[in-house]
Amino acid sequence: EVPKGDVVLSLKNVRLLPNAQDTVSFDIRAGEIVGFAGVEGNGQQQLEEMIMGLTKCKEGSITLLGEDITHWSTKKRCAKGIGYIPSDRHARAILPGFSIRDNYLLGTQFSDKYVKKGIIDYKKLNEQTDVLMKHFDVRATSEKQNIGALSGGNQQKMVLSREVDKDADLIIACQPVRGLDIGAIQYIHRVLMDLRSQGKAVLLISAELTDIRQLSDRIGVLYKGEVLAMKNNEELSTEAIGLLMAGQRE
Repeated sequence: EVPKGDVVLSLKNVRLLPNAQDTVSFDIRAGEIVGFAGVEGNGQQQLEEMIMGLTKCKEGSITLLGEDITHWSTKKRCAKGIGYIPSDRHARAILPGFSIRDNYLLGTQFSDKYVKKGIIDYKKLNEQTDVLMKHFDVRATSEKQNIGALSGGNQQKMVLSREVDKDADLIIACQPVRGLDIGAIQYIHRVLMDLRSQGKAVLLISAELTDIRQLSDRIGVLYKGEVLAMKNNEELSTEAIGLLMAGQRE
């Protein structure tokens, strides 16, 4: 059990799908993992994209750390305090043709973390890349290796380490273990639980019910763009979640 802090992310009356019968509202507090279960295609992608500003939120509002970010750019949202592990790693998280080191620069190229007056501080970037690869067990021949040559698990650990290193207040983890082996899955589970222990807010979107049950403090079930239930983990049986995923209302 981890003490819950202030509300980090809040959605109020957000319509995920145009034909959804109802809007979506929920909060995530510091020190809490909120997991969303559901058959893919029921609004998970829209939820992810609206929070990140990749899709316009036409109805409702999104608040981060008490500030309305509904119409902010993705860049501004990330700078405010969001770490993002997208569901499509190759389209939105890495540049497969670039080195591991250069992929660690992604998302910070506009900040002064590694860039000063338009010049990349490669010494600092190389040092931090080495630290993160060792700490998160990203296995490669060197930081100069093409990230596209790594296994899916090592690619995902690299993305996770980069986003965690931003020390964001909110981590959005979408399908974080899809296609990974048991070892990589267990490792990523531990990292997400550690983030929760550190007082971070975590939004978990996963098609894997095992992830949702093992990691979440509260579970929401998405069906046709609606949240049919939002309850504490222990209040929902696996059978009940399955029925909700199939559209059976409480």
